[in-house]
Amino acid sequence: MNIPSPNLVQMAHDADRDSLDGQIHVWIAGESESDPEVLDACLAVLSADERRRHRRFLVEGARRQYLVGRWLVRTVLSRYAEVAPRDWVFSSVAHGRPEVASDHRATRLRFNLSHTTGLVACVVCLDFDCGVDVELLERDVSIRKLAERYFSAEEAAALEKTAGADLRRRFFTFWTLKEAYLKARGLGISVPLRHASFQVEGHRVSVRLEPELEDRAADWQFALFRPTEEHLLSVAVRRGPERRLPLVARRIRPPGGEADPAELVSIAAGD
Repeated sequence: MNIPSPNLVQMAHDADRDSLDGQIHVWIAGESESDPEVLDACLAVLSADERRRHRRFLVEGARRQYLVGRWLVRTVLSRYAEVAPRDWVFSSVAHGRPEVASDHRATRLRFNLSHTTGLVACVVCLDFDCGVDVELLERDVSIRKLAERYFSAEEAAALEKTAGADLRRRFFTFWTLKEAYLKARGLGISVPLRHASFQVEGHRVSVRLEPELEDRAADWQFALFRPTEEHLLSVAVRRGPERRLPLVARRIRPPGGEADPAELVSIAAGD
């Protein structure tokens, strides 16, 4: 296998860099890669601290998700700036949300990462707070207990009207939207999830934000997708009330970062 050298500077892709102004870009990658050469090439772009964290994972699946996720962030960001994937420097804001370090060039780039069994996703935009969450629909969770603890009364009532596979899809619809919003805010689980109450009617997402969040629903844009038959993905972007931003999705493959347009099945969108 011909593996590109990690020492080569991956120059910015002009088309990606130019189009990001006024768009939201979502990048997805499979995380089931098992070829040792590919995994070693991904590992080569990680920082020393990231490699140490990678070694500490005891579960192979979690270790691979972490590796592909860090590779994805570094490789994708290098499509927008003349920075080698291994040269990116990150800092953490409140509750651990990563950002491009303030003393680094290309600080207008904002991003967020999510991973689950089988898929890793990264959202990128300029200047705006953004969040992404992807979930495996068959993930073993206690739907009723989690809904009782974290969902608003309206969301819980919507769940009560569904059963079977529809119940699971409805649960993860609300869950991914909440997670994407809280990750974009950098809030983690510091606020109750029920304070952001979502409604999905047809192909439209709307949200009611409780006063405790000190936020305006009109400033947010949401999108909900099925990237595969097994996954749900939600995106949240605080783009202000002025306009709705188009969303572009691409699928990218390790280790060289070859990319193709991704056909995400749109379930709902809203602003």
